[in-house]
Amino acid sequence: GLTRYHVVYTIDSNGHRKTQGNPAGDTWLFVGCSFTFGEGLNDDQTLPSYFSQDLGYRANVVNAAFHGYGAHQMLHLLETNRIGGIHKPVRQVIYEAIDSHVRRSAGRASWDLAGPNYQIDGDSVRYAGNLHGSYFITLAHIALKSDVFRYFLFRMYFDTSFDRRELEAYARIVQQSARLVRRKYDAGFTILLWDEDTESGRQILARLEQTGIPIIKVSEIIPRSQWEKFKIPVDGHPAPQANRAFAAALAKRFAVAAAN
Repeated sequence: GLTRYHVVYTIDSNGHRKTQGNPAGDTWLFVGCSFTFGEGLNDDQTLPSYFSQDLGYRANVVNAAFHGYGAHQMLHLLETNRIGGIHKPVRQVIYEAIDSHVRRSAGRASWDLAGPNYQIDGDSVRYAGNLHGSYFITLAHIALKSDVFRYFLFRMYFDTSFDRRELEAYARIVQQSARLVRRKYDAGFTILLWDEDTESGRQILARLEQTGIPIIKVSEIIPRSQWEKFKIPVDGHPAPQANRAFAAALAKRFAVAAAN
């Protein structure tokens, strides 16, 4: 078969992707999915790793992202204090967001049927157990083993467009995460958004802008016309040069680049 990539993932004692830095330095926390974790990349090619390099390895840069995660995992980790390796001062929490995080938070990811469920409650969201009950999960796992049922399940549920309520819940999950970060760590929260030029992408951007959370648009760092060149071929995850560009933009944004 064809090898897409051959890389090494090193996980540290806190369960995070290993990132070189100074454990005693100020903390910078990165959260998100496989885009931030560094799918298809070596340890030193991830966004947090390049950012740590830009800081001269003086900071405690934590990569708490993981494959398949969404905003709901981010919030649940923050609520349950499950992110290890963090100490004050925490300078900033950076959340790398992609369109599919809306569907993931709504429970429409085939690999995350038992993930944390957050429901709209007043002007925020509340944790409501698992995204799906055991009966649905069992049936889904059976159906996903059949090519025919799998096809219809994706067409009718997993790959369908999100609705307004799902987008609203997602935005509130992100907003509640930012509130928690401020309360727990007295730190800022910034969104690095893959702002797709699609109807759904524009809806997500517009709703996130309403939160007042600072947003850095990927299109302002890398023009959309160049995105494919900055992704791993066929795979679609960010290539090293994309993360290199993002790290430089973040270092400039927060005025923390290492002195030459």
